Amino acid sequence: MRWVRQRWWLWVEDDDVGWWPDCNLFQSPHVSLRKLALGSVNQFILLMPPVLFMSMDTYLQGLFVLASDPSSEVRKLVCSDFVHLIEVRPSFLEPHLRNVIEYMLQVNNDPDEEVSLEACEFWSVFCEAPLPPDNLRPFLPRLIPVLLSNMAYADDDESLLDAEEDGSLPDRDQDLKPHFHSSHFHGSDDAEDDDDIVNIWNLRKCSAAALDMKRNRVLRK
Repeated sequence: MRWVRQRWWLWVEDDDVGWWPDCNLFQSPHVSLRKLALGSVNQFILLMPPVLFMSMDTYLQGLFVLASDPSSEVRKLVCSDFVHLIEVRPSFLEPHLRNVIEYMLQVNNDPDEEVSLEACEFWSVFCEAPLPPDNLRPFLPRLIPVLLSNMAYADDDESLLDAEEDGSLPDRDQDLKPHFHSSHFHGSDDAEDDDDIVNIWNLRKCSAAALDMKRNRVLRK
């Protein structure tokens, strides 16, 4: 077995399965290699090639090990991988769902706001996944206060600054829709629109969208 770096993907050549991303590098002492390994596997979640399907247990074990990584960039990628899995392959996470939900609750308050934002994407995606709403109900007494807390305006929030200039305006529906997580897999027809979405999407709006999704799809069922 040998490994090679091709662009920013890391690959292992295995006699049985050919070339596939190297999950063993999840345990590398080098942050850059852990990031590269996570990012390379992330690219194949939607396609789910047979080799990744066969390696899913190893992959999930690697994600759980990296869940408490000291690097915020690695933690953000871990959250992203969980979001992608719950979106396109929720059955893989179902046996581990309680642990994943506990983790997402924890990192939803991560000191790094980018990690918190990526974790927050999980809740809206979860509500759209073909999973029983009862899986989430026991966590609502802890989750809802977190979302409400994250909905508070920050002093430097661009939307707040705009409202001060234009008057007190409520968030529009399009501002609250969880555009960000859907862009992970699906390209936009208008790149300029994508740029606008990235510029306005933040933890406050993501939390508001998640709370709205839960009200409509979990609390009412």
